[in-house]
Amino acid sequence: MKMITKKPSKYVFSETDIDEFVQSPEVYLYFEDFVTLIIDTNARLLRIYDYDQVSVVISKYTKDNQVILTEKLTLPVSAETNFEDLLVAFNRGKPQKMKQERIKTTKIKNKSKQTKNRGKRRVWLFIVLGVFVGLFGFQQFQLATFRMENQTLEREISDIQKLLSRDREIDTFSRFFLSSYFSKEKQNQAVYQEKLRKFVEIDTAKWAVPEGRLEGTYELGITYEKKQKINVSYMIALSNEQGQIETKKITFFLSMKKEKLRVCSEPQMITFSITE
Repeated sequence: MKMITKKPSKYVFSETDIDEFVQSPEVYLYFEDFVTLIIDTNARLLRIYDYDQVSVVISKYTKDNQVILTEKLTLPVSAETNFEDLLVAFNRGKPQKMKQERIKTTKIKNKSKQTKNRGKRRVWLFIVLGVFVGLFGFQQFQLATFRMENQTLEREISDIQKLLSRDREIDTFSRFFLSSYFSKEKQNQAVYQEKLRKFVEIDTAKWAVPEGRLEGTYELGITYEKKQKINVSYMIALSNEQGQIETKKITFFLSMKKEKLRVCSEPQMITFSITE
């Protein structure tokens, strides 16, 4: 079921070389039409790119021209991708607000009896002033603490969003690599090695040629190691010439240099059981 918005929203595309977004950097669309635009653009990119991905920064605005969301999108992705799930954040109609705690203030009621002793009145006055200054200082301390916690929370949310975006990029890259690794061109080594070079930063000439035809992939994990290495593992389904399906676990390492992902180790496969 498509998510329906009440009125078209303003979308701005920037930092991109994609023709559709360069020619129309600002559009007003319903959310479902925005999703259709991304699907059509992705389909065109899949036809003209073997893998080399491109990106676009998309910003959504309110009718008052306030930014609701800004996110970097990398294309193309698999045609089987659920684009409504991928773009669900852009269905938000208002900027996300942080919940703010109410700051409680304490009213001080000071009732003192009249006294003829002016010295005592001065003492009480200094006490009241001291309490007031102390409470004011404590209140300012609480306010400063809240602001620091709020800023920390905003940074954590930003870091999580960046990590989720990076994980999607890694998963997309890895699936394209696996498609080439198990491609039907394995019998033609020249073509096969050329396809691998688009993904791999090391020499692949001595790699063992994998057997079987890739029927399906399922991500098992993405782990960020030291020295900017990323360990990825997938459960894969392979079919042999008799049509029999075998499940295996495949693991390999990626490196990230100048915002470019590359495979930096030969994939390792072991037999995988669903009970593992």
